Amino acid sequence: MPAAACPNCQAVFKNSSAVLKHMNHRYTSCHLWFTNPPQQSPLHSQSPLETHAPPRSYHFPNAGHVFDSGPGFLGWFHNDKDAGARSSNPYYPFLSKGEWEIAGFFTHCGLSMKQIDEFLSLSLITGLALSFHCARTLRGKVELLPSGPPWKSTTVSIPGYTTKDPLVLYYRDPMECIEFLMKNPLFSGKIQYQPRQDFDVSGDRTYGDWITSDGAWDLQCRLPSHSTLLGITLSSDKTRLSAMTGDRVAHPLLITLANIDSSVRSSISSHTFSLLALLPVLKFVGVKKGLHGVIENRLTHSCLDFITHPLKIASQDGAWLSDYAGNTRFCFTPLVAYIVDTPEATALTGVAGKTSHLTMATFREFGDPIRHQPRTAASILTSLNTLASEFDPSQVATYTSNAKALFRLNGVNLPFWRDWFLPDGTLPNPHQIFPIEILHHLHKSFWDHDVKWVIRAVGDLELDLRFTLIQPRNGYRHFSSGISSLKQVTGREHRDIQRYLLALIPPNTDERFVLCIRALLDLRYFSQLHQVTQRDLQAISSALELFHTYKQVIIDLGLRLGKAGPMDHFQIPKLELLQSITACIQWSGTLPQWSADITERLHIVYIKTPRENTNGRDYPPQICRNLDRQEKCRYFDLATRLEEVISAVPGFPNRDDDPDWVFNQVDDDNDWKQDFPDVAEAFETPRVIAGRRGPGWDVAIPFKEVQVWHSVRVQTYSQLSSGVAPLQKLFALPPGEEWPNGRCDTAIFSHDAIAGPLQPPPGLDGFFVGQIRTIFHPLWDLQTKLPLYLAYVERFDVVPQADLPRGQRLAPDLIWGMYILRRACRSDGSPMGAVIPLYHLRQPVQLVPKFGAKADPNLTSRTSFNASRDFYLNHYFDKEDFFYMRDSLAT
Repeated sequence: MPAAACPNCQAVFKNSSAVLKHMNHRYTSCHLWFTNPPQQSPLHSQSPLETHAPPRSYHFPNAGHVFDSGPGFLGWFHNDKDAGARSSNPYYPFLSKGEWEIAGFFTHCGLSMKQIDEFLSLSLITGLALSFHCARTLRGKVELLPSGPPWKSTTVSIPGYTTKDPLVLYYRDPMECIEFLMKNPLFSGKIQYQPRQDFDVSGDRTYGDWITSDGAWDLQCRLPSHSTLLGITLSSDKTRLSAMTGDRVAHPLLITLANIDSSVRSSISSHTFSLLALLPVLKFVGVKKGLHGVIENRLTHSCLDFITHPLKIASQDGAWLSDYAGNTRFCFTPLVAYIVDTPEATALTGVAGKTSHLTMATFREFGDPIRHQPRTAASILTSLNTLASEFDPSQVATYTSNAKALFRLNGVNLPFWRDWFLPDGTLPNPHQIFPIEILHHLHKSFWDHDVKWVIRAVGDLELDLRFTLIQPRNGYRHFSSGISSLKQVTGREHRDIQRYLLALIPPNTDERFVLCIRALLDLRYFSQLHQVTQRDLQAISSALELFHTYKQVIIDLGLRLGKAGPMDHFQIPKLELLQSITACIQWSGTLPQWSADITERLHIVYIKTPRENTNGRDYPPQICRNLDRQEKCRYFDLATRLEEVISAVPGFPNRDDDPDWVFNQVDDDNDWKQDFPDVAEAFETPRVIAGRRGPGWDVAIPFKEVQVWHSVRVQTYSQLSSGVAPLQKLFALPPGEEWPNGRCDTAIFSHDAIAGPLQPPPGLDGFFVGQIRTIFHPLWDLQTKLPLYLAYVERFDVVPQADLPRGQRLAPDLIWGMYILRRACRSDGSPMGAVIPLYHLRQPVQLVPKFGAKADPNLTSRTSFNASRDFYLNHYFDKEDFFYMRDSLAT
């Protein structure tokens, strides 16, 4: 195995993996080189990459002003009653650092008290002379650690109604929760206190995190000068605790700050969401079933009103809060986002079912191609005042029936947001505080409607067959049994099916229907951008307009079905919500930060997992105590690490701003020292020797032996955000028993890796799509700074579109919107390929065979690729592909 050199310090290592381990080591100077590589071509380019003028940002003047210095994170830690004892033993009440590490492990590991007792009774452990010998004593010591926001409880009731069990609300002070978020040192530099407006190089507004939105800027305008805007974000949803049977349900309420960078908020391990409350779940006694919903909604609003009261006071009058360093600011706390699914959003807004909570549209208008008038707080409160003047809210049945009949309201007479004022008297409007939620409004809607329409149009057996024939890609879901029979489908499966669906629709399908599916796919992909420009907003609007132009074909083809049979309307609530996407992005920032993915995952972390360690009875207080212990240990560990100054506080690394630098790592699954002709024979690529070897390469081969690799790992900077895209592994396996034709993945390559463009223009000019058949390194005496990795790549050519004017025909298919590629072959029918340096690889892509009107059932996922001649260049396979290919798709 040849030696490899570090590109920064030039130190020589035994192989490329050893170089990567060296460069990944935190305490080497080469680690900085690795995370912020020089802006040049991946290997040995002498010319810089393309540079662009930096975007401009304007910060709100005098916002986020620091007035004074107060207690920071360590100030809170040292203000504990046991701070004196920790002056001599920083790990008090534990004897040493080692004992504290054992205690912290047991607190987070999820073992039961019985299991902990059994472990502590082992002779090896008893010999450690720990200060605790059972789980009860251990928990007692953990309870002595400095505490965060304490848990409280109060009993609530519903006048005139009886419940099966007493209703107990467990909650914490929300002001203490958000101040603890501000004090967390791990969020240093990740909480933005100044709203800003970002502009791209052309001068158009761009939208990203909430702090860059029009809403943040507008709210700051309504606050006193030098004050700080803290965007309160809530999330709640019922989660079932019983497995298979039972009726155990919890209703957690989460809180976070929209000021925290969305990249941090979207991480489960960052703990940016705090559990604020466990709302009581009703079980009625002697109450008509028709009233259950309205009474439960009233109780939820009443609890939220009680819990958020301190936030409402601070929103109107302001409050002094300090961050991790003790910087004190005068803060206001308006509600800026409530992350919920559609039914709960409707209940929290106060409108009835089959009514939009974002606009004034009712179910008969859900399919309209326009956005109806936004729903405001003033309109709802005016209707409630009119109702209250004519009907007694305590007469629930009468009041609710009239509320629905007259104003399309759900019977809640005191919505929790009714008095969440700003200093100028502004209230939060429902169309502004309930952002479009990607998981339910986009992905679940895709499964409920788009997929069902395609299954009916294509046929379940035919569509399932097509899914099974797709060549698998490492790291991506392969539907080996199709999709029509899937049950309990999650958001992960929704995203995976989106990758393939459009490319698998047969060419004999009605083109208008294909345009509808393509338009909705485009809308979903553009809506998931982390940085949205005016161009992207226009693309979203155009995609939605295209769908509404051709949607009637779905009804004409009989694809719109309900339980009672065909339907002649589009009364789909989530379809109406799509009209509010662009307005939501402009007011609240990009949509991925409001996805319920993280909050639903937190239900497992905060509720379901702690519940497993309870006795199964009266679990809410046990969950609260469990979370309190974990929080104490987490903060104690952070504080002691800061005190020791053993290592710097781990932050969140900044990535180089250049989104186009590519890093390729050839894997170690190599075959050492093979004769080149033998390699060509094993991979069934005789042209690797006989064929040409790319422009500028000599025909004569200056080596006889090579080292062969079977895979390469590729990582690029993300097209969606400022970070890096996930690592992708591409295979170049020779033919074998499992893969008769070999397993060879495809990618886009650049003709000019040094001075050429970084992304393909229309027609893919300067680029080509190829299948990697062989990866090898020549064994020769030529000295290079880094090992020269080569690949034998077989090319695919763009099929011209005959319907376009001459000179513009190298374009995507006008209906499917994807490039159609054809194998480049010589006159004898053999594939046309070339040997090129591997650093010409720009982006992994997926090709989907064009199966025709009917797919061949004799094919398999291992043979379908080589049996096909024409392919779709499927840029929907990955969002990175979609936006990497964006400029090339313009026609």
